[in-house]
Amino acid sequence: ADTAVEVKSQRLLSAVHRVFPEAAIDAVYLSPQHSRRRALFAVQPDRAGFRALGEKNIVALTECFVLRPELFGELQPLRRLSGKMGVPFDAQLTLTTSGIDASLFALDEEKLDLRQRELIAAFTEERDYARLSVGGTVLAARREPVVELGGIPTALPSGAFLQATEEGQAALTKEVLEACQGAKRMVDLFAGLGTFAIPMSEQGEVAAYDSAGDAIAALDVAARKGGRSMRAEARDLFKRPLMASEFKSIDAVVFDPPRAGAGLQARELASAEVPTVVAVSCNPASLAKDLQPFAEAYALDRLALVDQFGWSAHIETVAVLRRR
Repeated sequence: ADTAVEVKSQRLLSAVHRVFPEAAIDAVYLSPQHSRRRALFAVQPDRAGFRALGEKNIVALTECFVLRPELFGELQPLRRLSGKMGVPFDAQLTLTTSGIDASLFALDEEKLDLRQRELIAAFTEERDYARLSVGGTVLAARREPVVELGGIPTALPSGAFLQATEEGQAALTKEVLEACQGAKRMVDLFAGLGTFAIPMSEQGEVAAYDSAGDAIAALDVAARKGGRSMRAEARDLFKRPLMASEFKSIDAVVFDPPRAGAGLQARELASAEVPTVVAVSCNPASLAKDLQPFAEAYALDRLALVDQFGWSAHIETVAVLRRR
């Protein structure tokens, strides 16, 4: 594991050094084995497992050191369901505090016959899943899938983004909160479900933006129930980034864009003179690109590597920028 972390650290530093040549990694967090709470399985009547990288081949699994045992235990039951239905499918499973949320893909929901629908309903009941959807349509719901964010139970919309492990989420949240200490007015860009916005709202008011309308709606409901000071708005930050003038009197901004990076939003933010900016990223190359516009007026105050993807090249990073 040490070698893997060294390789990942080098990858991160070689990207960040292009912008901040003096950068060093201040903290490394590792998620333990058997901690991943989401999985995408490829399922056929005769085998179930993961697809080989970039291939159609399914590698049948007999054990897995990455997944939470509760998820891995669903592999064979899903294979049997595929056998009874007589069709292959992909199954995305997420472990929530109220049970498993399952989404089946590579199936046409409209083409399922009554017998197949009954099999799915019976399977959901028997495995006690919270919810099962096919191609985005909920076919069986026993309870609302819920995740804990900053101590507030938050409904998980089907297909919403969630950090891969609870430990990884906790590490990222800790770094973000420490960076925002003392800030009273904050903005969370690409906020999703509110992984950071909800914990941030314990110390001040937060405006949260994301293009995923259902995630923003779930965040809005959770914040209201928790009595938090939050404004949640559905907004496509690639097409309509917040302009520099919209960050007036803001103390801290957090942004956690998709893999491709924040694009124009990073450039607008860099010219806004916000005292503290926290960049969270899952891609060192796009992180370096997003940090570039900050190089002139900001110092890189802290860099943390969060490794919640054992046995893979992926990492998450928190970069804390302070205006000079």
